[in-house]
Amino acid sequence: WKHMDSCSARAMEDRLASMVPDWDHAHRDGRDFLKARARLPIRVFHHAMGHVSKCAQAASAQFWQGLRVAFVDGTTTSMPRTEENVAAFGTSRNQHGCSHFPLLRVLLISCAGTFFDVAFGPYTASEARLWIILLLRLPSNMLVIGDTTFCSYMALCLARQRESHLIAPLHSGRRKDTRIEILGKNDELHRWPRPRSVHVLYPRVLATVPETIDVRIIHASIQRKGYRDYSITLCTTLLDPRLHPADDIVQLYLQRWNIEVDIRSLKAVHGLEHLTAKSPQIIIREMYSAILAFNCSRALMAQSGASVYSLSHHRCTSLLLDMACQMSQAR
Repeated sequence: WKHMDSCSARAMEDRLASMVPDWDHAHRDGRDFLKARARLPIRVFHHAMGHVSKCAQAASAQFWQGLRVAFVDGTTTSMPRTEENVAAFGTSRNQHGCSHFPLLRVLLISCAGTFFDVAFGPYTASEARLWIILLLRLPSNMLVIGDTTFCSYMALCLARQRESHLIAPLHSGRRKDTRIEILGKNDELHRWPRPRSVHVLYPRVLATVPETIDVRIIHASIQRKGYRDYSITLCTTLLDPRLHPADDIVQLYLQRWNIEVDIRSLKAVHGLEHLTAKSPQIIIREMYSAILAFNCSRALMAQSGASVYSLSHHRCTSLLLDMACQMSQAR
């Protein structure tokens, strides 16, 4: 509720007290909520986030060739400057010096407009490092779409080990002499060798992946009315050009902007532009609470029968809050 309305703990308890008469004699200064949140295990937040996401996926999950389409992207958020937060998460640094506020790095995977998994880390932790953590628990039968950061040898291998697939732009520094077959116009099959352990983030995980992997490289020119034309090179583990046409893969990748919209709504509507907790343990709980609030709104939008991206997330959340008092009186 706190992140549904982006309110303080005291205001949240006042709102609940107006709905439940027995709360008139409670201490409505926010302490009860803060103490209860600190005691709640993090695994409960993680399970609730995944459960609500599954409800939304059951109503409006996007499938392509029998695979559930998902998107991955990362962001950062600031928090109060306390000794514990600075020690746990660190600050950013540039030519002007260090930032005042500590920063938390967050990596999220979305499906059906809801986030079903998340990884947290300090600001110095790269998105590629957090991505390996999410890949190790990625569900099967998924088609994950990301940007250049998520296209690596280990990521492609781990996605296939999880019986899922990956689409991402090819890094410009990747070797170009690995082609083994031409599948069509601007469509090639490459065989990548396993990198050395000094070039990967998790050397122990590297030993569990094969020595080579076949990947498909697609070159495409994007032409959209009202936008400047540009070229893109995609890498994917979908190798069959007949079952997975190159044009369809390119159109799927162009939907990656959906997760950018999701993260913007998560930060703007649910109060994640700047966190308020003063300890690392509560910071993580606050993040999960906001993601859970976002998922609840999106699950209700998905169950309405319309596409979640054809509705206003802010307006749907406002309507949900307006109806909450009546919902509390329902059987």
